[in-house]
Amino acid sequence: MKRGSITVFLCLLLTIFLGFAGSLLELTRIHLSEDLAEEVLYFGEDELLTHYYLPLYERYHLFGLIWDEEMMSKRLEETVSTCFAESDHFSVFGLQPSARVDHPVFMSEYDGSLYKKQAIGYQKYHVVTGKVKLPDTEAIREQQEVMEVLAARTELSAYELEANAEVLSFISLVEGLKTSKAGLVQKKGKYQTEPVFIKMFCPAEPTKANTGVENETIFQALKERYINLSETLESLTSEESSDYEVVKLARSIGENAKKAEEKLQKARKCLTTLKEKERELSKERELYREELAAHQSSLQEEVYRALLEDAKDQPLSSVLGELSVWERGLNEIERILFTLSNWAGKVDADTIRTSATRLSETLSAYHINGLKFQYDHLTQSEGDTKDVWDTVKETFQKGEQTLFFGSVELSEQTMLGIKSKGVSGKNLILRLAERFREESYSFSDAAQDLLEEYLLQNYAAQHMPSFRSPAENELICYQMEYLLSGHDVDQENLLKAAEKIFLSRLIVNLTAVMSDAGMREKAELLARSTVGLTGLEPLVQTAKFLVMLAWAAEESTVEVRALTSGKEVPVWKQGAEFQITFEDLFQFSEALVTEKANRMGSVAGIDYDGYLTAFFWLQDEAVTLDRMMTLTEANIAYLYQVPFQWTSCAVGFRGHILVEPRARSMFAMPGTDLIFRPIEASRDYGFR
Repeated sequence: MKRGSITVFLCLLLTIFLGFAGSLLELTRIHLSEDLAEEVLYFGEDELLTHYYLPLYERYHLFGLIWDEEMMSKRLEETVSTCFAESDHFSVFGLQPSARVDHPVFMSEYDGSLYKKQAIGYQKYHVVTGKVKLPDTEAIREQQEVMEVLAARTELSAYELEANAEVLSFISLVEGLKTSKAGLVQKKGKYQTEPVFIKMFCPAEPTKANTGVENETIFQALKERYINLSETLESLTSEESSDYEVVKLARSIGENAKKAEEKLQKARKCLTTLKEKERELSKERELYREELAAHQSSLQEEVYRALLEDAKDQPLSSVLGELSVWERGLNEIERILFTLSNWAGKVDADTIRTSATRLSETLSAYHINGLKFQYDHLTQSEGDTKDVWDTVKETFQKGEQTLFFGSVELSEQTMLGIKSKGVSGKNLILRLAERFREESYSFSDAAQDLLEEYLLQNYAAQHMPSFRSPAENELICYQMEYLLSGHDVDQENLLKAAEKIFLSRLIVNLTAVMSDAGMREKAELLARSTVGLTGLEPLVQTAKFLVMLAWAAEESTVEVRALTSGKEVPVWKQGAEFQITFEDLFQFSEALVTEKANRMGSVAGIDYDGYLTAFFWLQDEAVTLDRMMTLTEANIAYLYQVPFQWTSCAVGFRGHILVEPRARSMFAMPGTDLIFRPIEASRDYGFR
């Protein structure tokens, strides 16, 4: 039998193996402890998240913590310590913890995206399926394109009105017809005339041929104002005329000539301006035609043809003829007026007779019939006329509030000077257009963006009441209107929202008028009879557009009143469906609006809140989010009478835990400390 023996070498090997095995056990203990500590940290952070600010959740269904780092760290450490004390695992491993929180993420950070994520998250799980349909984005896009075309047409109209105003001023100076911004002034079927004008000195007995006035009605109005210069000169040179009679007549002629000279200088400036306006109009019409061509595919065929016809050139020469002819004619008249105006001074009878004799010798070369205006389309009225725009303007000046809301008493509550930051961004349509240029952006991404936009709008509609169901006992009553307008006062927000709806409906109704041949014809007839009866084609065409615009404006006012009364209005409509008839145009008043709105039956369309929601698609998302956050913050503080700010409302944070052994491990290497790595984890309300 052999005896066993252990050598020193084997003892050394055994010691190394035992140490290695002990180290493995110690490392396992450390890692298991860290894993368990991490689970405890998550549990402690989740427990902290349950202490959300209850008023914020109750009113807006949003989660947030009123940040207090010291208190929250203490609460986390208590939770962690309790878990360690009650767990057999930690007792076995002999560990003791310390915990804290830091790096809060506040709701005010990331430009409102944290607020948006929570609002969208709430709607994903709480919106009732099928209750609200996604808005017709194609209709919104078409409406925006029509708006761009009509905006260009309105801008062109502004240039046309400026040019027409100069033309009318020129007619008044030269022809002697009284004019207003609408055209020639008529009273009791007769055109009104100026006492002095440039063409008042006629070389012979006034006729339509030698005065250049081919229209019989206008000639009859001016006939008494002309001065027969040939007859006047004969009187001045006649031996039968006394010196007193010569001086008296000459001075009267001279005074009129002096005033006519002043008007001639104004007419020269008018001609210079008209040349500039001619160039500007040509350029603006070309830009308008380009804008029209760019949006042709989005316009109804009838509307496009009407707008294209409306865009044809209407040069000022169609009224004035060649401007160079006018310049030469004014020069010729100026020479005659210069001679005549000298008689206004202290001139004796002999000098006047000599001057009159010389003037008689050159009178055969003087004529005014080359300076004529085109009155080819003149329409005679049976009585006084009134611009339809005056009717609309006068009615609106009495107050939009009664037109849009009737006698309803409106809230006057205010935000107490609380304002949003006024940030800027881009509406959904522009954002999608830009993102589609990115190669990585797909239709599924677009669908997701549309869904998120819809959910955010739906959240706003559910939590921020509008005029149709105003908030009670809150900071402001009309909260949806505030999101769209951003003013401090309820009434201002409400009126601005109504104006947005009015403009939106104006586009639709103007499109309907322009696509209806019968309505266009009536508008042109009205324009020809109310535009001062000038018959000036450029002015008539501009007036026709303004009549159609006025018709659409009156119809839009009725629709806004119907919407604020709780009725629905269809997105698109035909001219035959208009409440405002041609006969109603000059009867526009608050009483008529009330009557027409009440008469509107039940039709399938969009209600007041639906229009407000649709406007969010055209508003910058950053502006909407900023106003939603501003309103939420201010309303919570108002409702609960406590200070509340997003800058102290945390929606996430980072927790830390450090575990240390209660006793030194028997397997720890001599001269070393056993160190557990710090454990940290971020936690939030699911916005990432």
